[in-house]
Amino acid sequence: MPSRVRQVAQLPRLASLSLDGCGYSAANLNVLSRLSGSLTHLDIKSGWIPGSLSALTQLRDLRLWDSDTHEDDAVLSSVLPGFSQLTCLVVMTDDVEVPAALAGLSQLQLCYLYLYVEIDAAAPPLPAGPWLASLRWLRCNVDGLMSSTGALGAAAGLQFLQAAHSSLSVDWASPAAAAFFDWVEQHPPLCRMQFEATSGQTFNSGHFAARVMRLGRRRPALVLEGGYSSDSGMYELIVEE
Repeated sequence: MPSRVRQVAQLPRLASLSLDGCGYSAANLNVLSRLSGSLTHLDIKSGWIPGSLSALTQLRDLRLWDSDTHEDDAVLSSVLPGFSQLTCLVVMTDDVEVPAALAGLSQLQLCYLYLYVEIDAAAPPLPAGPWLASLRWLRCNVDGLMSSTGALGAAAGLQFLQAAHSSLSVDWASPAAAAFFDWVEQHPPLCRMQFEATSGQTFNSGHFAARVMRLGRRRPALVLEGGYSSDSGMYELIVEE
């Protein structure tokens, strides 16, 4: 397996690389630093983040899924400050916390995040900073979005928002939920919002259903997508322009 990585690293013009469940160690992947002059897209699924990631200074698109170790927190925290050129960042793993260095990615346009939340703890807010000014597309677990209403005010160009399910219960009758829906209602650039109910009971709430229907009435041009359920049964939510 490591020999294949070395073979890939000998392709001097390689611009895009996807590793899906290959089982390579971080040390095996360090040879990717040889692609520092060409690689602009790196996608790692179910693998380790190489410590040599910082050498890939041409990266514009970095996607990390289902990381295998908490040690990746330290790797991300150390390399992101040098990746100000990123336009796309995906960090979708239960084991990696979103580092504060995200705030400095001033060219970021698309960002997928999973905010790691300890049991019985509140979701951490998204960091404030220049990254929000360039952002056009954001996906995050909904409790993380609800804790970040203050920061989201700086996302002046945000057009597409995906609110994903949470691993913890969400109180849709809370002031935080009200503040989040108020922000969505009052954010003119937003043209599409999706509630991503892939699992769990996050959106299984009459309070949630009421807030979404109210939003649809107040912003009829906003495209709302997803599925939710209420106390009276299941409903499919598709409100088109």
